[in-house]
Amino acid sequence: MARKKRPEWLDYEKLAAKIIAELRPHATVTHDDYVVGHESEARRQIDVTARWMDDQAERLLIVQVRDYKRRADVNVVGEFKSVIHDVRADRGILICSGGFSKTAITYARNIGIELFSLSDGESRRWELELTVPTLWHRYIPYIRMASQVHIKDAPLNIQLREDKSLPLICSDGVTPYDLVAEFKAAWDSGALSYEPDKEHAFPVEGTLLLAGLRPSGEVQLCETKSIKVTYTVERATYLGQLKPLDYRGLIDHLDNQNFLPSYLAMEFPPLESDTWTKITHPDRLAINVAGFFITAEDARISTAQYENLNFRYLGP
Repeated sequence: MARKKRPEWLDYEKLAAKIIAELRPHATVTHDDYVVGHESEARRQIDVTARWMDDQAERLLIVQVRDYKRRADVNVVGEFKSVIHDVRADRGILICSGGFSKTAITYARNIGIELFSLSDGESRRWELELTVPTLWHRYIPYIRMASQVHIKDAPLNIQLREDKSLPLICSDGVTPYDLVAEFKAAWDSGALSYEPDKEHAFPVEGTLLLAGLRPSGEVQLCETKSIKVTYTVERATYLGQLKPLDYRGLIDHLDNQNFLPSYLAMEFPPLESDTWTKITHPDRLAINVAGFFITAEDARISTAQYENLNFRYLGP
């Protein structure tokens, strides 16, 4: 026997419950619930309920879902109004896949009922051609290191490593010290400040040694003193439009059908692409967007290089 296909209206109700639960993570959301009416004293079937505590009082949001091909009319709103009143709900949301008539929108706005339809990126029937205005902040650190090195026997040849870094050695005299790797680990973990246009200190633990070659070819380890590592952060800002990989949310029929997302899965293209426009003064940028936009921050260190290595002789 062929397995009976689940009706689409049931999928639409379950999608509504999922979105409400994502938008209200601290509430108890129930699909296909029953609430006893105060006046009817009957168990009223509610497609989705959300309950939460607010100032020691339990709040109730009820959601009725209609998977109609046609627009819901003023009578549907009126019927829902009576249910809200009977169960003493704090808020009422009416969801209809076919939208709402003009009189239904006017009536709902005047009596405080919210009107939505659903959108889901995984469903062809309920998908939305969605692009998201995005402000992308990219944080780039610049490190500076200063120290004194005590050289016992001169002359001493200092050979930079292949990545142009100084041949620093940990205090055990064996383990190489990679300043960029140490900084990157702390930076990526979020332990360091991203505040731009300010000098920050980066602590270096323990004593570091500098490896050099004497004319005989013998390696000499010289102790470094007064090590000071600081960094500054440059913030570059870009403005663009992104198409989500996946999404779910509500379409607000009382607010120009703006989209209220409950879930967004985004993938950021390279900043070098034509999708992004660099903004010189982001603090002066006025964004007038109907609906929503997102602000993303990228502080990952993908590449690093050494520049401007300067040595100064301080005397014997």
